[in-house]
Amino acid sequence: MSLFTRIEVQRLLRALIDGKISVIEPKFDIGHGFSYPVVVDVTGASDEVLEPILNELSSLDILTSTVVDNIAVCPTCGSYKLMMQMRCPKCGMPNLQRGTMIEHLTCGHLDMEENFGEGELLTCPKCGKSLRAIGVDYRRLSMMYRCLSCKGISPDPRKHYICENGHSFDEEDLVIKEIRSYRFNPAKRGLIEKELVDFKPIVDRFKKIWNYKTPAILIGQTGAEHEFSFAMWEKGKTDGRRPEIVANLSTNEKAVGVTDVLAFQAKAADVGAREKILMVMPKLDEKGKLLASSYGIQVSEAKTASELQEKTIEILKQTATKRDKKTLESEAKKLEKLLEEIRK
Repeated sequence: MSLFTRIEVQRLLRALIDGKISVIEPKFDIGHGFSYPVVVDVTGASDEVLEPILNELSSLDILTSTVVDNIAVCPTCGSYKLMMQMRCPKCGMPNLQRGTMIEHLTCGHLDMEENFGEGELLTCPKCGKSLRAIGVDYRRLSMMYRCLSCKGISPDPRKHYICENGHSFDEEDLVIKEIRSYRFNPAKRGLIEKELVDFKPIVDRFKKIWNYKTPAILIGQTGAEHEFSFAMWEKGKTDGRRPEIVANLSTNEKAVGVTDVLAFQAKAADVGAREKILMVMPKLDEKGKLLASSYGIQVSEAKTASELQEKTIEILKQTATKRDKKTLESEAKKLEKLLEEIRK
């Protein structure tokens, strides 16, 4: 499926074109790592879904990106929740003792500071000589590590990591993930407008017949709030009245299925819509078509935004023609009834 047919991409592109978003800044979240809340709010998608989308839009130069931070993550699962464990660089065991050490320069003995005694009088535990002055016959080394297994001493222990999912790895395998901010590239406005499914030009062609809203958020009989790509009412009808037409866009990588059909039918039934149009990209599978037909849902299938607009306009034309025919039939019946009354 083309990147631009995805519903979350369409929502993001619309927000960029309308100026609702110009800069996408990362925000640290202790529960999820780095997040892009402004994009999550606009698209309704998760950060896991949005990250590759932002990267792909950046590769197309629709967004320009800048590295603003980095985060260490597990090389296996990408988790940033890591526990660091110090290990002996010689034997690999984790039972280390950390502290300040003293090196007796006279005999070369290196040991933990507490083993040389306390106070001002320090004695080498190896040769038994008293230490005279720091820098003369001994020196202090801070932040040293002694392995309690092999007795090895090192200023730089081996760093080992365990992630929240139990994956274990050394520092050299740690992945440093770049955290980026993104900015809309106005030079790509023309490209976006070609790929964006804009519903306003579709419904605006029928403004003499119907009032409309796009997008439309309607309250159903159950009290639930439902969002549609657009909704249309007979002229003179106001908010809260039963819509004559509701339409929704569904996309999928290969084909939209019965799940989307059922979800749309449930929403349309709750708001009491008379006519239902399901717009799908790139297509609706066979089971979905059968189900849509059984519910009286008209389907508009297309691979591109322009094709989808054309097919949806054609469905609305047919709906308008059917509506006019019903109106004429109704008026004819009224006239016939009136003539019968006159004859009596």
